[in-house]
This record gives sequence, C-alpha cells and structure tokens, in this order.
Amino acid sequence: MQTLIYRNSKTLAAAGLSFFLALSLTGWALRCLEVNQPYKAFLGVWPYLITCSYTLAKVLRDRHEADLDQARRAGRMPGQATRSTVEAE
Repeated sequence: MQTLIYRNSKTLAAAGLSFFLALSLTGWALRCLEVNQPYKAFLGVWPYLITCSYTLAKVLRDRHEADLDQARRAGRMPGQATRSTVEAE
C-alpha cells in the first residue's frame, strides 16, 4: 500500500497549527464560560465529535482513492462492465 506524501509541509504545518489553536481556544472558552458543569460537558463533546467525523471522512476518502488506484492498475474501473461479463448475461 502506498503512503501519502504531503507535498507542501508549510501548508500542513499551518493547518495543524490552526486546528490546535481553534481547539485550544474552544477549551479555554468552555473553561471560562459561566454555566453549570453538565452544560459545559455537553458543549465540550462537540469538538471531539467534529474531530472524529473529520478523521472518518479522511479515512473513507483515502480508502476510496486507494480502491480507484488499484482498479486503474488492474486495468479496470469500478462500475464499468467488461466484455466477458456482458456476454455472460
């Protein structure tokens, strides 16, 4: 399996830094927010859910791209019928 190589490390560093900054500011705001603890806990779950859904989307995208790449290398594309399968029906 091929590993993904980031072509622009400055862009990757900027994205990581901005994500860390946004998550830190969200945590700081939740700590300073003057509401009861259960409500803070409820609001604190949202950054976790957003992070998990973003990670899941990236994993699914990478898997789809790997499947397409494998199909291209094998000489077939998903959804395209080959001549032998059409004649067999």
